[in-house]
Amino acid sequence: MKCAVFYGVNDIRIEERDMPVADNENFIIKVENCGVCGTDVRIYRHGHPKINKPVVLGHQIAGKIHELKSKVHDFSVGDRVILFPTIPCGKCYYCKLGQTQHCIGESYHLGTNLDGGYSEYVKVPLSIFERGCVLKLPNSVSSEEGGLIEPLSVVIHALNRMELTKENIERENIKNVTVIGAGPVGIMFLLLLKRLVPKIIMVDISENRLKTSCRFGADKIINPRNEDLRGEILKETGGLGSDVVIVANSSNEAQEQSLNLVRKIGKLAFFGALPPDRPYIRFESNLIQQHDVTLYGIYGATFKDFKEALELVADKKIDIKPLITHRFKLQDVEKAFVAVEKGEALHATVSP
Repeated sequence: MKCAVFYGVNDIRIEERDMPVADNENFIIKVENCGVCGTDVRIYRHGHPKINKPVVLGHQIAGKIHELKSKVHDFSVGDRVILFPTIPCGKCYYCKLGQTQHCIGESYHLGTNLDGGYSEYVKVPLSIFERGCVLKLPNSVSSEEGGLIEPLSVVIHALNRMELTKENIERENIKNVTVIGAGPVGIMFLLLLKRLVPKIIMVDISENRLKTSCRFGADKIINPRNEDLRGEILKETGGLGSDVVIVANSSNEAQEQSLNLVRKIGKLAFFGALPPDRPYIRFESNLIQQHDVTLYGIYGATFKDFKEALELVADKKIDIKPLITHRFKLQDVEKAFVAVEKGEALHATVSP
């Protein structure tokens, strides 16, 4: 079978490997589609301390069960499925809290310490069933859309962490949200929040991404290279600042500026990880204390968020298919990385 194997920074190779075989501890997925995540691109460009090299990257996996020794938890050969990429231990402190993304026990991560989805087939531990980390894909959801369920679940996790439910939004009089970063994650925030909040402000330095935001329903777009970001936010919010600010990119400058954009008693979330060579920022922390600002760090998602994401898409409450702008074959995975890195692709997919 063909697979894209990561050996080190800027070194990914298309190789022929033996077909994996199911056994008493693993089953086999025939990959139909694997989404390209910004994390994959960062690993490709900068490496990752937890990567077991060489490894097949890719964790946004949709496919069919190809080989399974016996029927497990109502799953059988031929079922279309999507995989939650982190298989937690289920026993540690954080797993018992339900925050499995912070598992400190023996856990597995597809595309990091286990081979991932940039391959024709992938071997997956049977423990994924025991941990509840696999879902059947309804016929109403395509494999391409299935590859977007994982990133959508991370956005849902952020909204759940920030308690941005319809009831809380009404109670806290939240009338506007500013999203910094109009990439695929930023657009997902836009799609979900448009159902709940009257005004969504999208901020980006890419004119193309801002135009895309308009197509998805943004009420206001701001390019901080051409406009006074804080001045525009104040103008749009009656001089108060934004009720909620979400930094949905990996920009140090965006995180530093964000505290000057949120109103008193507002909510601020840091969603994107900063580059490993620039992990620090500087800002006036007094504004957090004096303005009663709640700052949220957002990391990963839980299986509950994953299930909620699939239900939203399957029930047609959110349409994520227009996010997919570029499609690549497995042998062109590096081209997919470049398209995502340069911002040419809103979301790219790779298929065998």
